[in-house]
Amino acid sequence: MKHTLQQVFHSSKFVTGFCIFAAILLIVVFYPIFVPNPPLEIIAQGSFFPPGTYVSTYDTVFSSKAYTLNLPDAAAKRIAAKLGEKERQDIKDYLLLVGVPEDQIDTTNTVLLLDQWAQNYDSTKNIPGMIFSKARYYQRLDKSLAGLLSEEGLILAANN
Repeated sequence: MKHTLQQVFHSSKFVTGFCIFAAILLIVVFYPIFVPNPPLEIIAQGSFFPPGTYVSTYDTVFSSKAYTLNLPDAAAKRIAAKLGEKERQDIKDYLLLVGVPEDQIDTTNTVLLLDQWAQNYDSTKNIPGMIFSKARYYQRLDKSLAGLLSEEGLILAANN
């Protein structure tokens, strides 16, 4: 048995896996000792309900108490998800096609770029040389950019 264990511990793959396993096991054992806060409260950022708490949809929608989710950098992440480098370049290409001088287009300034887009984009305008699929792409892009810079909260509710 001793000889077998010596042979196993000479394998670098086994030693690496064993170290990772031991580290995870030690973290699971010692983390609750050093961090006494409830783990779900740490993750939930203010929206944690203790186990066994029933939250009715009706009570939530028609309640006077509002629940706020604190998401850091949510606006920046939302803008980055909708307006990547490809979309910025496509907006610049469209603005060049409609006659905006290239020196006035700054793809790094999101507010200015979206303002120029709103002023110059017209879905009914027919641009010579533009194929139909590209025109439809710009329509979809315009629809996805609607309200992108809006800072007001989103309300999940239905009208009566």
